[in-house]
Amino acid sequence: MEVNEILTAIRERKGVPELLHHLRCSAVSYYSVDRSAASYLAYCHEIGVGVECDPYTAMLWYRLALRDASAEWQQSWVAERLALLEKMNPRPKYGVGEKIRIEDCEIGTIVNTPNDKPLVVNVKDGTVYVNGKADDPYDRVVGVVALRLAERERRRENDGLPQVIDERFERNYDHCRLRMSVEGSRWGYRIAGECGVVTVPVGTCFAQRAVRETIIGYAKRAMHTIGERYVGQRLAQLSAETGLPYGEFHYGSESGCWGMFYSKTKRVDLSKHLIKLPSRAIDAVIVHELCHQISAAHDSKFYDALRTYGGPELYRYDTNFIPTAKTPADI
Repeated sequence: MEVNEILTAIRERKGVPELLHHLRCSAVSYYSVDRSAASYLAYCHEIGVGVECDPYTAMLWYRLALRDASAEWQQSWVAERLALLEKMNPRPKYGVGEKIRIEDCEIGTIVNTPNDKPLVVNVKDGTVYVNGKADDPYDRVVGVVALRLAERERRRENDGLPQVIDERFERNYDHCRLRMSVEGSRWGYRIAGECGVVTVPVGTCFAQRAVRETIIGYAKRAMHTIGERYVGQRLAQLSAETGLPYGEFHYGSESGCWGMFYSKTKRVDLSKHLIKLPSRAIDAVIVHELCHQISAAHDSKFYDALRTYGGPELYRYDTNFIPTAKTPADI
């Protein structure tokens, strides 16, 4: 968004909330905003034009405008407004360990537990938990949280994760199903056979990014539990049927491969996305890894073993599927 567009939107009193969201959650952030735009945004927050009156955010914009102001009259005016706001709204003073709750109209609930470490942001159960320095003011905390969450959002978009999540959210695979349940007042999930149920409190606002992050987190945990159980059972069954033993089993690998086999320890690592595949594909991956006991390389000896232990049907499926298949990043 160009500076002229910013100024026009503010002067016409149009799109101010959207404008603020853009400035707070984009890579542009607070720190490269034109001084005139910063002055206008500060004034909007100070008197509540198009947005809720927020003196702390107004002081932030005034400080930026004062830093970049070139004309003497502008420096004088901005400094006067800033001094008045700081006198009427002293920034909160709190000590290490004292929790501060911040209710932000876009982000939701922020709980800040100050310490002497750099600002850290975590999301759990729809609430953003922050550990920052004891002298961090509200405006800096909210600004950093918005930028960190925006970075997460961009990573999620690049990963193809779902951007629309509500009470109708569900995923259905051959051996794993996920659905949503709005009930009670607690977050969590439960497993019912091959179905994972993510539970969210009544009245949850699905539009908040922290809520969506929490839902996806519980859905992944439910899917992991179901996948580890089913894939572990199939590995044990196919190992017994083929007579190819294995040592340690690890489910949930993020290496980018469907599976890996370690010859020395006979450890089998299988991808966390394996549960999303059809039954035949899951069996193909498992037998493929077990056959690496015969040969660690993908040579003729290995494929002879795969044809022997997997049968012609699974052998043809493996040779077509394994080298090229890529799992979607969507939950």
